[in-house]
Amino acid sequence: MINPQLENGHIEINNENAEQFGKLHLSGSEWQILWVVLRKTWGWKKKHDSISLTQFEKLTGLTRKSVCRAIDELVSKSILVSKKTLGITQYSFNKHYDEWKVVSKMTLVSKMSKGSVKNVQKVVSKMTHTKETITKEIIQKKDTIKKTYFISLTENEKNKISADLKVSLDTVNDYCEQADSWSNGKGNKMLNWYLTIRGWISRDIKSGKVSTERTMEEQLHDVAIALGFDVTKFNHTAQNVKP
Repeated sequence: MINPQLENGHIEINNENAEQFGKLHLSGSEWQILWVVLRKTWGWKKKHDSISLTQFEKLTGLTRKSVCRAIDELVSKSILVSKKTLGITQYSFNKHYDEWKVVSKMTLVSKMSKGSVKNVQKVVSKMTHTKETITKEIIQKKDTIKKTYFISLTENEKNKISADLKVSLDTVNDYCEQADSWSNGKGNKMLNWYLTIRGWISRDIKSGKVSTERTMEEQLHDVAIALGFDVTKFNHTAQNVKP
């Protein structure tokens, strides 16, 4: 059973430095290197000691690369002091904590918190901007869709309606314009505007709102019916008349 005793050796650390240790924010490797230096110096009542990289590796279990990186960090933070004499590097612990170039845990947490708040504000601001941008784009697209619901009939379609229903081409164009206004004004959309306009004109012809362009033969046919002539005989005779 392991039973460490003070009589077998111990490190004397003043309370001020011990309290500062609690505020230090160091990596695990840095703490390992720091305690090795303390053990090799203050543990032997010495201010400094020459410690090889091999010793650091053996006492910490770290790779040489990790050892060198941790030492460099601690030296740059002025927690450790390294001095090379005749090719031998000696290390010592700097007890003057006011010279340490480090950030305490509380300060670090405070900065992280402030940074997090700023990041959240940036994200929220970006989300709001994105929402407004998307809303504007949707409105613009809706306006564009409204204005392009109606597609004018082709000339062939207009001519066919005019010929089939015996109405003027101007009448067909008038209905196309009415359909365009009706579509854009109410946002209505039809699957087949050709059939729709044709249906509207046919409806209005039957109700008498639209007059058709009848041929002379058709007009005579109506007159004959009005005078009481037998139209069937008239049609039969007309068909047998040779020019």
